[in-house]
Amino acid sequence: MEDKVCRRCGRELTQVQRRRHAQYCSRSCFHDVLFGEKVEWNGIWIRPGQALEVLKLCNKGLSESEACKAAGADFNAMQHIRNTPELAVFLPERVCLFCGKSLPWDHLARKYCSKSCKRKAKYDRQHIAEGRETHRVDQAKRNRAIELFARGLDSGAISRYLDVPVHRIKNWVYANSIKRSSGSPELMSLLPLKYRLDRAESATEWRNILHEVSKSFGAPGLVTLVTETLHGGGAPGRYASIVLEKLKQDVVEGASFAFCNVLRNAITVIEWKDENFHLARTLKSSGTFAWPGEHLGDFVKVTKDAFSYLLTYQKSAKNIDAYAGKP
Repeated sequence: MEDKVCRRCGRELTQVQRRRHAQYCSRSCFHDVLFGEKVEWNGIWIRPGQALEVLKLCNKGLSESEACKAAGADFNAMQHIRNTPELAVFLPERVCLFCGKSLPWDHLARKYCSKSCKRKAKYDRQHIAEGRETHRVDQAKRNRAIELFARGLDSGAISRYLDVPVHRIKNWVYANSIKRSSGSPELMSLLPLKYRLDRAESATEWRNILHEVSKSFGAPGLVTLVTETLHGGGAPGRYASIVLEKLKQDVVEGASFAFCNVLRNAITVIEWKDENFHLARTLKSSGTFAWPGEHLGDFVKVTKDAFSYLLTYQKSAKNIDAYAGKP
């Protein structure tokens, strides 16, 4: 006897379906019988099977390949997940194994974004046994770089903090269209000392930053940094006259005043001992010294330890560990 109703839901079949000897009223009923009824998981409805097992494993932290291997999923199951937007959001982001760029979902077998990255990765595999440094992407650093950029840190500061070339940082953040916020105060500790000092808005803030980085917590006032920069070296009497006449400072035994030239590559220190004063000069072979600007006032008072740190400070990635922990 010819069936007139759906074997799954009992709905009456149409005349065309009866003529074709159909047993179900729709593909949904057919799939419910063949693959099982849909179940709710994390707010979505999905049929039990390989796709659901892969999503559960990925949700626990496994990578796509690890989840497929553990669940025994085939290519069709992964293609079904990738082609369904509400399911694909639970899978980890697919990135190039060499440069870290995002990979499109339409080519599930691709591991690299270009033939160039594929060739470079092959070159690394061939020579890694010889002890040559590999160029593979450090996913922890990549994720950390994207996070810091989104929170307001610029590419140069991230590059110095993570010790990663700046062009690679820009590749990570711009290729993924990451938008940078205005920045947060807690990220200022990740900036190099010079950048933090340049952003200081008062003499007290400038001094506190230097003391924090140099780990000098003594009472300030042992060395006075004169903010006015001077042209040339100058005679000893010139420095003494600025202290006594322009700044109106009372000099006492052991009082030290430091001056910086316009090029910021030479610091001159004048120190009073009894009725005499001693002059010492420190020159920088390359780069410039960090020095308070005139907008902070006439002078900034710091400790001797902080001043010694200022003289030996070098703007390089090696100084990062001195004041900021690694990611």
